[in-house]
Amino acid sequence: MKTDALPSPRSLLVRWRAHCIFDRLLYERDYHDWHLEAEADHGVLSGTFDNGSGDQLYAHWFADGSCVLWGFAHEAPMTPYRVDPPEPWPGLLATLPERFKPLQPMEGPEPAPLTFAVWMSAGEWTRDPLEFPLDEADPDGSKDLLEPLLSDEAACDYTCDMYEVEPSRREAILAVLAKGDADAELLRGLCPDATDDLEKRLADIADLPH
Repeated sequence: MKTDALPSPRSLLVRWRAHCIFDRLLYERDYHDWHLEAEADHGVLSGTFDNGSGDQLYAHWFADGSCVLWGFAHEAPMTPYRVDPPEPWPGLLATLPERFKPLQPMEGPEPAPLTFAVWMSAGEWTRDPLEFPLDEADPDGSKDLLEPLLSDEAACDYTCDMYEVEPSRREAILAVLAKGDADAELLRGLCPDATDDLEKRLADIADLPH
C-alpha cells in the first residue's frame, strides 16, 4: 500500500480507539481483538489488533505526532515464512529510525514476524524502498490489514460486517468514529437493548487512553 493512502497519526488513533469501543460494546465475549494502552516506559500509546486468523497489527503513537505501524499478514507473499528458516523480507527495516527500534513487536525473546512497517517521522509517512514481488496487488498485506483505519466509511463498513450491525445504527457508528469516544446517548444508538447495563458498558470503555 502506498504511504499517501494513510491518514494522519491522530486520525489513526481516533479510529483505533473507536474500534476498541466497538469491540467491547458490540461483541459480548471475554477477550478482545482491538487493544489500546499507555506505555509509561516508552511514553507512547500502544495499540494491537489480532484478527483471529493469524494476522496482527501493532501501532505506537508519540506525543510529538510521530507514529510507527507494524503488521504481519500470514498469507502475504512477503511473509518471513516464505523461506526456512524464516527471515524478514530483505530491507524491511533497513532505514527504520533508531527511536522506533525498541518498540519492535516481540514474541517472547524473539522479534515477532512482520510483513510490513511504516512510520511517520518529520511530518511524512515513510517506509523502506523495497523490491516488492511482481504481479501482487497486496504483497505485504498492508492494504487489507489497514483498510479499517483508512477512512470513517471503511471503518464503518468493517464494523457493520464484523459485528453484524443493522444499517439503522450506521449513524451512531460514524458518530463514534468521528470522536473516538461514546457517551450514553451514542451508546443507546449503538446498543438499543443496553439500557439495563448502560453504566457498566460505559465503564468498560472508560479506561481506554486518548
